[in-house]
Amino acid sequence: MRVTVLPGTQTPADKANEYRGFRLHENLNTIVPQMVAFECEDAVINGDAARRTGELADYEA
Repeated sequence: MRVTVLPGTQTPADKANEYRGFRLHENLNTIVPQMVAFECEDAVINGDAARRTGELADYEA
């Protein structure tokens, strides 16, 4: 079984959001196809999925 463990993705609702030079949506959009190519069967997010205060819109993004 192939599992990918990701650190907290901290994905904000605003896809254009940038923090310290990191574009979190772009990073996630880069890694997901790599996980598919690796034939990953499962993924674990070790940390927060939402940005900063965990607003509902962050989780919906």
